Amino acid sequence: MSDKKNSPKENTEARRKAVLDYLLEFGPFGIPTSTKDEYAKNWDCDVRTISRDIDFIITHVKVPKMQKMGQKFLLGYEKAIKVAAQMMQSSKPKEKIKGVELYNQTQTNYTKMCEKYGFKEVIADKIEVEGNLNYNSLTKEERQAEIKRLLGK
Repeated sequence: MSDKKNSPKENTEARRKAVLDYLLEFGPFGIPTSTKDEYAKNWDCDVRTISRDIDFIITHVKVPKMQKMGQKFLLGYEKAIKVAAQMMQSSKPKEKIKGVELYNQTQTNYTKMCEKYGFKEVIADKIEVEGNLNYNSLTKEERQAEIKRLLGK
């Protein structure tokens, strides 16, 4: 895949093109770690670089392509929810538990995706502790002191 003779810019463009091709085929959400690892190895870069490429592509690709990828994600989401619902209807307790786990994980992934790409506000950023205190604005030491205070220590 990679060609060490190319300039860093050419390598970046070629790598992002390969990542875009993958995203267009499989969608941009829930990309397996093994796939990111494989791309990082093939392009002689860090896995974080591949993750940044994915984020870059998702935020900079023209709208029609993103809509198509969004539709693929939605279809995958709907399929996972249907499978989870079917599993929860099973007469086998272990199957029911797996269905609940699948449902919860699907919802968690959907929420994270929406928060990550700005489709939904991050609720944790809005949580206040007793009054107007915004926990996220505190330093580490202030957080520890506040936790101790709340726990009565």
